[in-house]
Amino acid sequence: MDTLSLDASVAITGISRRTLWRRVTDGSMGRGDKDGRSRAMLALDDVLGLVDMALNADDIAMLLRADAGDAEAQADMGALFYVAGAHKAALYWLN
Repeated sequence: MDTLSLDASVAITGISRRTLWRRVTDGSMGRGDKDGRSRAMLALDDVLGLVDMALNADDIAMLLRADAGDAEAQADMGALFYVAGAHKAALYWLN
């Protein structure tokens, strides 16, 4: 199962940490093991269902690289979300 960090999930969905975590605890969203940086990880497929823009397979691969810390992928994700009008998500990746 592919996973995405809780912070990245908040950024790309616009849903608060508290709400996402509530969904994990009620079982409506999957959770993975913590990653190497001890970050809470959520099931990628569940998160993608909450994103307002379409992401293709290449975008998703880039998203996973960005979340893992790849600086070039982070810049690319920032640009992708900015062009799509998701400025808060873009800012997350560009910071």
